[in-house]
Amino acid sequence: GPPAVDALMQALKSERFHVRENAVKALGRIGDPRAIPALEAVRNDRRGGIVQRAADEAIQEIRKKAGTGNQGAVP
Repeated sequence: GPPAVDALMQALKSERFHVRENAVKALGRIGDPRAIPALEAVRNDRRGGIVQRAADEAIQEIRKKAGTGNQGAVP
């Protein structure tokens, strides 16, 4: 629910890539469109490819669940 999403979005700011990676994957599974802007920031972060790829996959998963596919932004 919303409290978990908020906590996971905060975890995306961690310096530890394992924490960021697990938060990204959890947000993708939860599927809350509110997480997309935070996931886009992670995807654009140059700290690590693994987390960036996971963020891209999570965004796609959320958009798929929201019925928008890869096109159009989900608010």
